[in-house]
Amino acid sequence: MDSSPAHIPAILKASDTINLVAIYSRSASSVETLVTSGALDSLSSEARDKIAQYSGEEGLEKLLKRDDVHAVIVALPISKQPEIIRKSLQAGKHVLSEVSAALFFFGISA
Repeated sequence: MDSSPAHIPAILKASDTINLVAIYSRSASSVETLVTSGALDSLSSEARDKIAQYSGEEGLEKLLKRDDVHAVIVALPISKQPEIIRKSLQAGKHVLSEVSAALFFFGISA
C-alpha cells in the first residue's frame, strides 16, 4: 500500500491474475515519486491512467471503500503496519505484509 516500487514488477508480471487498480502512500509526494519512477513503464499510458492514486488518512479510507480492491500489499516500515493492516482487515480486504509485522500486530515483543 505504500509507494515502494519493490512489489510492482511482480504485480505487473502476474497481470493475468492481479489487476493493479490503485496506489497508496502516506504522502502524496511518495505516490508521485512512484508513478514517475518508471516502475509502471511496462503498462500502456491508458492502463497507467486508470490506476488511482491515494495518500494520507482520507486517501486510505477511500481506497479501502473501493469494491474493486480485494487485497492490499502493505509495504511500510514494520512499526507503521499494524494500523494499516487492522483497517484493511476490518474493511474486508486480504492483506500481504512482511511476516515480522505479526509481532507488532499481536503486541509480541521479541
